Amino acid sequence: MKPESILALFTGCDAQQRASFTSQIIDGLDGGYIDPLKIMSSIKNLQAILTDIEAFAKPMVIEELEKNGGKLELYGMSLQKKEGGTKYDFSKTNDLTYSELSAKLENAKKSLKEREDFLKSLPTDGQEIVDEGSGEVYKIYRPIKSSTTTFAAILK
Repeated sequence: MKPESILALFTGCDAQQRASFTSQIIDGLDGGYIDPLKIMSSIKNLQAILTDIEAFAKPMVIEELEKNGGKLELYGMSLQKKEGGTKYDFSKTNDLTYSELSAKLENAKKSLKEREDFLKSLPTDGQEIVDEGSGEVYKIYRPIKSSTTTFAAILK
């Protein structure tokens, strides 16, 4: 089977068809008759393949959209040309107020990072400190750490 024939199986799918496909795979995983490791291999390989194909095809799609007034509706999808990822470079504005505020922000970020590192290093039972302004003694504690167990899948 040619690669384009495999992708053609999904051309024009609607939301209901995608949901049905998804639920069949999930039911197979849940029922134990589909190997989750094999499915993960398929998913990771497809993601890598589709990412590469999408990057290559993107300029061609934009070209087709430009030929058709910036919009197309076909194969079960709507395509519309748009601007994305707009960025502004303020470094050349020569605005002293902006430069001053930017420097303050960078200093505040650095100070905040240093304080976070300090708080992470506290003993588990906390540490008493004295407020220099009021003389009040209070206890500070480590931040609460949380994480999610996941995995890394590295394609060979």
